[in-house]
Amino acid sequence: MTTHPPTDRRYTDVHSWLALAPEECIGNQPLRVGVTDTATEGTCVVSVELPPIGTAIEAGEPCALLVTSPLSITPVYAPIDGVVSAVNAVVRGDPSIVARDPFQAGWLIAVLSTAESSTDELLTASEYERRVGRTIPRGVTK
Repeated sequence: MTTHPPTDRRYTDVHSWLALAPEECIGNQPLRVGVTDTATEGTCVVSVELPPIGTAIEAGEPCALLVTSPLSITPVYAPIDGVVSAVNAVVRGDPSIVARDPFQAGWLIAVLSTAESSTDELLTASEYERRVGRTIPRGVTK
């Protein structure tokens, strides 16, 4: 079954997401970052490289790497500026969960945004869906 991308996220053109409920403001708490299933479509994630806690990341720059089969390395681009405050140990032990459950258990890092961070350039779920040009399946095993 095909569903719409979660509305409690903001998206980038390069298929990463930032969990941000409508009442939340960036900077109040760490925000989870992950990739949509479009980023891993047709592949199996075999390894994930995540930055160490305390690493500064910059919006639009790679902040993690996905190694997929057939062998390919896919960078994950940061949706906002910030500092990595947590990494998802579950995806290190079972990297395939990034493709199986990208919007929930397959999140990658949590980021505490900087004062200069903004979500103005990020897409809403409906804007992302229109940009991608199709409905995004959620929680589908690849």
